[in-house]
Amino acid sequence: ALLDQLVAAGYDTVYAIHLSSEISGTYQTARMLLSEYEDKLDAYAVDSGSSCMVMEILVKETLGWIDQGLSAEEVGRRLEWSARHSDVYLMVGDLNNLVKGGRLSASSAILGNILQIRPLLHFEEGKIAVTEKIRTTKKVYRRMVELVAEWQTRYPQDVHVGIGQAGAPEDLKVLDEMMKEAYPGMPLSYTNIGPVIGTHTGDGTKGLGIVPKLPADF
Repeated sequence: ALLDQLVAAGYDTVYAIHLSSEISGTYQTARMLLSEYEDKLDAYAVDSGSSCMVMEILVKETLGWIDQGLSAEEVGRRLEWSARHSDVYLMVGDLNNLVKGGRLSASSAILGNILQIRPLLHFEEGKIAVTEKIRTTKKVYRRMVELVAEWQTRYPQDVHVGIGQAGAPEDLKVLDEMMKEAYPGMPLSYTNIGPVIGTHTGDGTKGLGIVPKLPADF
């Protein structure tokens, strides 16, 4: 098993960062497995509350905190705070995927396609939910870009941003260019949306993850 290999290799601390426990069972499974190694490993299982775009940022932040020489307990505390205050915004490529997932009625999908209405999704208490309904894809992109500014107002210490896609690399370029134009110099993370989220939202999904930087008095 992987944990046995880590112990044998001399590792003493594990950070396990997972998809929202409301849409995947990996977090609960990890906690169960790690509990069996309490006498061998200092383990921290973290429920991201969202998906891969936030998880990638959390992994990078964790590596940075470890490099700073922070204690395992402090790294775990920072991880929990960052995960709890983050979110992901998603736009599907085809409304019919939301019908299949039970998040939209067939009649709403037909009307939405006719009127070019694109639901903007996000994570609400760990579950994917509609937060806004916007006309046209381009306006959804604009709204995603605006949301970053709103988060910067809420968290004046600034935020980390990651963008991702599932089978829509060309669409991702559009969002990428809009972000770079609106926030020149802001580092962006890039990732592919995994199969668990893809199962809920389908091919052609685009998204943006936001994780606040730690406040100065943290």
